[in-house]
Amino acid sequence: MKKHRLLLALGTAEKLCVLLRDKQFGGSWNKMLEWIRTDGSHKQRSEDIPRIHRLMKYEKKYGVTLTDTLTEELRAKGL
Repeated sequence: MKKHRLLLALGTAEKLCVLLRDKQFGGSWNKMLEWIRTDGSHKQRSEDIPRIHRLMKYEKKYGVTLTDTLTEELRAKGL
């Protein structure tokens, strides 16, 4: 399963970005990026913005929502 293999390749920071996007920004990458640009630290701007762009690109390219894939992974682990 392609989606499952992706999540195995995602690091903790990427998984946290997906969860944070959904909980704090209503599932919107754009709202999350806007917050980072205006209120985020230099480290967030330099590390998280490129990370978020990669995640956005993946979702668009494969027509998936990483939240759904992450949820499947957590269920498979019994969490």
